[in-house]
Amino acid sequence: LAASTGVPYAYFVRCLRDNGYVLDRMHRLVSRYTPPSVPFNGPTLLAMASDPSTSAKFASIEKENARFCSDMGVVQVPGSHYDMCQKTARGLSIDLPQAIAEFLLTRGFFGPEAQERILKEAGKGLDGAPARATR
Repeated sequence: LAASTGVPYAYFVRCLRDNGYVLDRMHRLVSRYTPPSVPFNGPTLLAMASDPSTSAKFASIEKENARFCSDMGVVQVPGSHYDMCQKTARGLSIDLPQAIAEFLLTRGFFGPEAQERILKEAGKGLDGAPARATR
């Protein structure tokens, strides 16, 4: 495979070794996983792919994650579960980074001034409800 793609053999072997290590560590972590006994009460964001060819496989993800996250926002982004973070023929999509930035801004992760400004521009108050007219 390495010769047919132009990837140097030594680099190919190093990638296999390094990624094998990462996958082994992930497997060890996941194998010890037990669901939390109480939901996480902080703000969380679930980014779901909008591609209908894979969305059926992951249809239960929102419901499953909601069991463990009491304050979960959900956003749909272009692509499939397998490529929503990948570069496409048209370049890199900004939809996922945009969704993450908006989530962080509206939840106050960049400070109250940024949160107030973004919510004001969106016509909402700090509680997310439509802003009340002020004089």
